[in-house]
Amino acid sequence: MRKQILIRSDAPRIWAIIDEAALHRIPAQLREEQVRYLIEVQRPWLRVQVLPFAVGLHAATTGSFVILDFPEDPPVVYREDVMAELFYEEPVEIEHCEMVYDHVQASALSVEDSQVFLEQMIQ
Repeated sequence: MRKQILIRSDAPRIWAIIDEAALHRIPAQLREEQVRYLIEVQRPWLRVQVLPFAVGLHAATTGSFVILDFPEDPPVVYREDVMAELFYEEPVEIEHCEMVYDHVQASALSVEDSQVFLEQMIQ
C-alpha cells in the first residue's frame, strides 16, 4: 500500500503545500477521511501546509509542480498539464521553481496553523 511508504523509517522527506481549493474539491463523502489522514500523517519528515483562499493570487497560480531533490543527483522539477508531463533540469529552471515554492510557502499557513485549519474543516 502506497500510504505505508510515508510512515516507514526511511520514508522520503515531503513538504507539501495544498491549496484550500483542492481540499474543497474532495467529494463530501470522502473529505473527512482524507483531511483526517492529512492531520494524522504529519511527521518530522512529512509536513503539510495549507494555502488559504484569503491569500488571493499567489506565485503558483499557473499550476502545481514537484521539486525532486536527490542526495547524489541534481534536483529535477516535475510538472504535468493536460497535454504533457514535463521535467525541468536546467539550473535556471530549478532556481525559478524553488523561488516560486519559497514564495508560496511563505504565503501559506504555518504547519501548526495548517493543522488547526484542517481540524476545523472536519468539525
